[in-house]
Amino acid sequence: MMLPNRSDGLLKRLKSHFLENINQAFCNRNINCNYYEELIMNTLQKTVMAFGVSALTLISSGSALAVDNQHVGKITTFHLNAEISGRDACIRMLPAVPAPGANGWACLYNTNPLRNQINTMMREAYERARPCTIGWNTTLPEGNANIIFVECR
Repeated sequence: MMLPNRSDGLLKRLKSHFLENINQAFCNRNINCNYYEELIMNTLQKTVMAFGVSALTLISSGSALAVDNQHVGKITTFHLNAEISGRDACIRMLPAVPAPGANGWACLYNTNPLRNQINTMMREAYERARPCTIGWNTTLPEGNANIIFVECR
């Protein structure tokens, strides 16, 4: 079953534009323009299709990555405290985490199923001064942003 191709109009306009340029560049110089027309049109169709698939993937995965808050920065403090039960690492970033009441702190709690991997990723990012994006959905009563995901570059 074929899905309707909504890019037909765009492809037709691009095709006429490219064919005109191909004729000017190649056919007027006695070069085999049929080969180049076919090559460019195949490439153009694949590019438009790849762009459409990428856009559809991005749109459909957006809801899976939805969080209330995100922040990008470098981790300037990596804090561990064994006396606080249920909490793993807490971090401060530059620029400061803007969670209300957090005083710039974002913490990872042991309810996060990826806490070991996230702890390791944050520690390595801190040691290497790599920028990270953190995400949280809640600010806990002590005022810390509750980290649910981390992505470091």
